[in-house]
Amino acid sequence: MASNIDETSCNEARPPKRASKTLPIIFRIPPLVRERNNFYEPQLVSIGPYHHDSPSTQWMKQHKNQFADDFIDRHHMSKLDCLEELKTLEERARKCYTEDIYVVSEKFVKRLFLDGCFILELLYKLESDENGTLCQPGLGLTTILSDLLLLENQIPFFVLEKLYSIAKRQNNSSTPPLISSDLRSLIKNNLFNKYLQASYMRSSKVINGQSEIHHLLHLFHELSKPSRETNTANDSSAQNNSTALVIPSASRLYESSGLLLQIRDPVGDIFDVTFKDNIMCIPQIVIDSTRRTLLMNLHAFEQHLPKSDRRWTGLMVLMSCIVKNVKDLEILQRNGIVLNLFPSEEEAIQFFKQLNQQIAPDFNSYCFAALFRQLNEYYGRTFTKYKAALMRDFFNNPWNIITVFSSTVALLLSLVQTFYTAYSATHNKGC
Repeated sequence: MASNIDETSCNEARPPKRASKTLPIIFRIPPLVRERNNFYEPQLVSIGPYHHDSPSTQWMKQHKNQFADDFIDRHHMSKLDCLEELKTLEERARKCYTEDIYVVSEKFVKRLFLDGCFILELLYKLESDENGTLCQPGLGLTTILSDLLLLENQIPFFVLEKLYSIAKRQNNSSTPPLISSDLRSLIKNNLFNKYLQASYMRSSKVINGQSEIHHLLHLFHELSKPSRETNTANDSSAQNNSTALVIPSASRLYESSGLLLQIRDPVGDIFDVTFKDNIMCIPQIVIDSTRRTLLMNLHAFEQHLPKSDRRWTGLMVLMSCIVKNVKDLEILQRNGIVLNLFPSEEEAIQFFKQLNQQIAPDFNSYCFAALFRQLNEYYGRTFTKYKAALMRDFFNNPWNIITVFSSTVALLLSLVQTFYTAYSATHNKGC
């Protein structure tokens, strides 16, 4: 069965009128943000209309056709029936994009079909470890999977659900709620957990088939919800404080206040950061080019969410504050908090600088605002600074400890000897 669909660029059609009450869910990155750091365009595979004609993704068209054939054959489906059912979703799908899509109806539906089939068949091949050109990690698979989580590179999730439900219907299995849960589990297990580090999300997170999901990036965001409430965007004390909350870097926190950074063990989730006494516990964070792109797109996506849901932005604020230079990075690496997969420490420092460049200055509304206030209060205590200076200058190595201890013992012995000498002289004089 051939799925070779004519994908000639077409601007000859105007889109249907957008209903005024319809809110788009697949956004464009503002030009100013894109100019600073362009982590938002696909490198190998385009999904959806925004980057359909991107030169770097044209070679994937033949693979999309092949994957569509494989998906249809795997489930004994009719391509025409799929296209007819997707046609009923066309108007709803067009309204999901912030920009009007100038593509005729037939081609728009066929593109949804190809993109949806490609994603689902890729997941099936990954699940069954099928040997294929695109399923070998050394041949761009990681880049393809990264492309699937770009904010601009999405199709509505209900398109995937429709195609998946047709496949299940052909197999006479699963009711609609179970179909949605099964699809989300398939995506989580074969896209998120296998290739994008499970610690970036709660691996034990229960899949809820009833909640509304907009697209793949939104699903990742939902599955990464923290195990306990850390967001303080609704904290009245944060809202009443107009001063931007920042914290000193890791080296300054240690040298000036004696604060210790430790890796959280066992790891709960990536947002489970705690501060008690003089110890701050942070889960391990793996950094490389793939996760940098993911973080940038999560941050861009969160700008369209309520402040209470901007947890990834909060994490970016935290890490960009405590890592300013190589000295800070070395402290976090030495304690196992940062696992650097970049070729050099300079690239890792650049990673954190790029995080900082993306953040707006409204730090009070971000996750960890309460933690920032606690750290600043601890850092500002005079006694804490004196104690840290004492520990840094006199107790930073065993020889200093021995010297101080010996001096203290000698001083105490001298005081005791002076006391007994004075006491004996007074006693003898009295006799």
